[in-house]
Amino acid sequence: MKSKRGTMLIIIVATIVLFAGAAGVAYMVTRRGAPAPASSTVQDKAVATYNLGEFLTNLADPGGTRYIRVVIELGLNDAKALKKLDAYNPPMRDAVLGVLRSKTYAQVQGADGMAALGAEIKQRLNSVLPNPWISQVYFTDFTVQ
Repeated sequence: MKSKRGTMLIIIVATIVLFAGAAGVAYMVTRRGAPAPASSTVQDKAVATYNLGEFLTNLADPGGTRYIRVVIELGLNDAKALKKLDAYNPPMRDAVLGVLRSKTYAQVQGADGMAALGAEIKQRLNSVLPNPWISQVYFTDFTVQ
């Protein structure tokens, strides 16, 4: 009886060790083979910020009774661009005003509207700059009425 009990104990321990080893190998293989977490590219990562200031303008709604007021901070992908952006301030402000004036109240409402507006402003600003320095558009104040 002791022989059967000892043999059974060895089999159980060996099975547990085998499963533990297989689990460890599987963990190491999947961890090594798993894709790295999504990280921003250099162009999308903000390394500096530039205050573009406050904007207040009418929206494109019929009657012109609605307006938008935003304060914009730009995330830059190149810290050296910070010194150069002052020279482009007038065309950048004009581009932002053009985007804001073209929107209706319905287009800028909610989180989706705000995100779409930020993406369009980013695209428009990068088109007036010699290099695509703008990686993010931050609204530090956002009022639509």
